[in-house]
Amino acid sequence: MKRNNNRAERRQLQSVFRAKVKADQESFPNKLADEVEEGLRSNHMGPAFRAIRTLTGSKSTSIASTINRADGSPCDSQEESVQRWQEHFEAALKPEPPSGPSSAALDAEAAQATADPSTSIDDRPPTLKNFFNDTKNLQI
Repeated sequence: MKRNNNRAERRQLQSVFRAKVKADQESFPNKLADEVEEGLRSNHMGPAFRAIRTLTGSKSTSIASTINRADGSPCDSQEESVQRWQEHFEAALKPEPPSGPSSAALDAEAAQATADPSTSIDDRPPTLKNFFNDTKNLQI
């Protein structure tokens, strides 16, 4: 007798559970759409991106297909992509020898230059008043 009561109660609870799941499945996309619309009205793109991520189930994208070798062909593995990034940053951060006139030539030219009175530069430290006036002009 107790077993029959448990089965009947279980069926009843399963029925209630299925009804709730169905209602949730129907309301979830509508709730997401409302959040996206509200975000777009207030010019916030975050809710739209979160909704797309939630609906598609994608957490991240594969980076291996978007990284190209130096010759332009795509990298085949993550290890190859990491190696390509290393090459890229080594080349980008490698100091280049300076081009143009040498430092000694520039120093000699500066020593011979005469000061133009129309472009004099005030080398005194700024006052608090100057600071506030200058920053006030920067504000939009």
